[in-house]
Amino acid sequence: MSGMITSTHNSKVQLVRALLGRVKERQKQSAFVAEGVRLVEEALASAWTFRFVLHAPGLNPRARGLVRDLAAAGVELVPVTAEVMQSLSETEAPQGILAVLEHQPLPIPAPLSFIVILDSIRGIWEACCGPPRRRVCRPPSCPQERPMRSPRRWSEPGWERTSACRSGHWTGTGSACT
Repeated sequence: MSGMITSTHNSKVQLVRALLGRVKERQKQSAFVAEGVRLVEEALASAWTFRFVLHAPGLNPRARGLVRDLAAAGVELVPVTAEVMQSLSETEAPQGILAVLEHQPLPIPAPLSFIVILDSIRGIWEACCGPPRRRVCRPPSCPQERPMRSPRRWSEPGWERTSACRSGHWTGTGSACT
């Protein structure tokens, strides 16, 4: 067990702060941070490779038991002051324990029957339900029809130019009428 860290300028504290704040740093270091008793317990049970664990004084009994289990597993335990832990924590009331874990790409299981990969979802409605249906919200024989701006940009897929009569009825593609 190392000596207690009392400064936020310590190299391990700065590493944790960088991993919490920057994706590029997590990729470069091939590591990530797990904060809280439950996540650290799950990492230990799942046999993740630990770089080190920071823990603050005043842990609850469950967290103290976790620290004993981590010590028995040969994980480097580094005590920190409550102030240092508070400066690193992303929660208002930190549980007093966080771990820096090695990133391990998990293998894809061989017998797959169905895979869903989501990437850069923007319009969740269109992703799950398809483009919006065409709605006509004006009387078909309205004589006062005139061009009007669409409620969405013309360049977006699934939307066409619309028109409205002076009474404000919309015609065109869209999910709502005004």
